[in-house]
Amino acid sequence: MAAENTRELTKLATAGDKAAREKLAVIYAEAGSLKAKEELALLYADGGVVIQKDEKKAFGLYLELALKGIPEWQCNLAQAYDFGEGTERDLKEAIRWYLAAAIQGYVQARYNLGVIYEVEEDVKNIPRAARYYFSAADDEAKKALTRLAKKGHFIAQFYLAMLDQSTNKKAVVALLNSNPIEFSKILSDKTLIDSMVALSSDPTITPTMAEVCHELGVLFFERADDCEKVSADSTELVAALRSVSKALFAGLLQNKKGLEDGTTEFYFDFLEAKQKQLYPYSPRAAAAVDFFPEALPDAGVTTSIPAPKVSSPVTPVFHGF
Repeated sequence: MAAENTRELTKLATAGDKAAREKLAVIYAEAGSLKAKEELALLYADGGVVIQKDEKKAFGLYLELALKGIPEWQCNLAQAYDFGEGTERDLKEAIRWYLAAAIQGYVQARYNLGVIYEVEEDVKNIPRAARYYFSAADDEAKKALTRLAKKGHFIAQFYLAMLDQSTNKKAVVALLNSNPIEFSKILSDKTLIDSMVALSSDPTITPTMAEVCHELGVLFFERADDCEKVSADSTELVAALRSVSKALFAGLLQNKKGLEDGTTEFYFDFLEAKQKQLYPYSPRAAAAVDFFPEALPDAGVTTSIPAPKVSSPVTPVFHGF
């Protein structure tokens, strides 16, 4: 009887019946279909023909899908925490899940992190905001960088110059030289790096220097990712960069520094997972006991069907689940 009902609903959905499609989404989601769960999450978020809007149910599906490592749904879950949709507002969890999507290249998550670090007083940090706007590099992010640059923030001026393809390289160098911090020395001075690693684990470290250590850790983290993407022959360099990055984060965690927004802990846990080759990577959910699922390297994260954003309309064409 259930099979006959499903076949009948499929016929109706194929003919464009939205109510039938929504009923099928429930049936197939309960049977474990990833595509159906994605569609059902959107239906609960926005409401449908027969399915009523239910932010708590939408949040539950966001969490389930985000834990599979899909960046679109990690960003959707972060937005739920960010705006308190279906759950209590939790800025720390929002940041962690935005980061999970951002490090996979999801532009919206990077932009949203920029907004948080620009406007949220509890975690306000203009250099971080500028960095995330720079990594997003879409039109809205460029507008945000322009706004910060006009307010006189040097780091925003630098990133904006780097995004401008027409900028003369000498002009960028001149911009760097106009600031007392010489970025190139940070990358090449081994003595400085060793002292910073030692400083990160010093119990007397000041909040300002803890922030510097954190930013240096992120710098090496991102440079390692850049090297890995550019060349297959950079294994030793990537390992060295990640080792320094992890050491900086470990020192800060030992001193309980840099934990206010959870990013130091996040980066350390991610590097730990990389080192142990745990896959799929998933950040800590509010109620999760373990940070990473114990899974084999080839364990199933379904990536063949891209997840839509929360705001995406449900297409009337039915191709089945």
